[in-house]
Amino acid sequence: MAKGSTALRVLSSNHQAFEARVVHIDEVLDFALLKADVGATPYLKLAEPRLVRSGQTALAIGNPGGGLQNSVTKGIVSAVGSAEELGPGTWIQTDAAINPGNSGGPLLNAWGEVIGINTQKPIKTQGIGYALSSGDVIHTLLRYYPDVLKTPPAPTLPDGNGKVHISSAPANADVYVDDKFVGNAPAALWLSTGSHRVVLKMQGYSDWERTLEVMKDSELSLNASLAADSKTPVTTPK
Repeated sequence: MAKGSTALRVLSSNHQAFEARVVHIDEVLDFALLKADVGATPYLKLAEPRLVRSGQTALAIGNPGGGLQNSVTKGIVSAVGSAEELGPGTWIQTDAAINPGNSGGPLLNAWGEVIGINTQKPIKTQGIGYALSSGDVIHTLLRYYPDVLKTPPAPTLPDGNGKVHISSAPANADVYVDDKFVGNAPAALWLSTGSHRVVLKMQGYSDWERTLEVMKDSELSLNASLAADSKTPVTTPK
């Protein structure tokens, strides 16, 4: 659709319409970059490609022909790798339903990060579909924005660390790692390999504490359920 076009009309989930310019087309990956002036609009983050693993939850969003707009289907990542019959790039195979019309929509992990772009479904095989990896999206972005390569990596994302997702019930608990305040739950943190003490605090609740062993290139999740402290009146944040 983008090939041969200079501009396209983009419609958001809340029915806002934007004019988007076609700024780059990757002929090899059959992938296009569009740019639209949308202001302060929520966006999806690209997942770290090396952390995508078989068995992870996968959510496909798109507009399948004959279906409702912005349909969501759920499955798992069943495989990750290259396949000559699919074309160049790294492919994510999933059993989340991907149908004609889903192409170009995001494939998300359980934390709402984009792990791939839904692309195709085999005609003769049922129950699997394919998405182009977020790694290929990142490489395309870096080719179009080469100055990004000159920016040194952020100190919070050094190679070899592990990613930890922390959630709490009630939400918004204060998160401390090794006795340092790092933010509020839900949070996604990059921690160095080794042992870390994680404590969640909230007024009116007993502290929740765990010792976490972080491995190189790992991705973990902590779901803290804080117990009400009978000695302190509970004030649940709104």
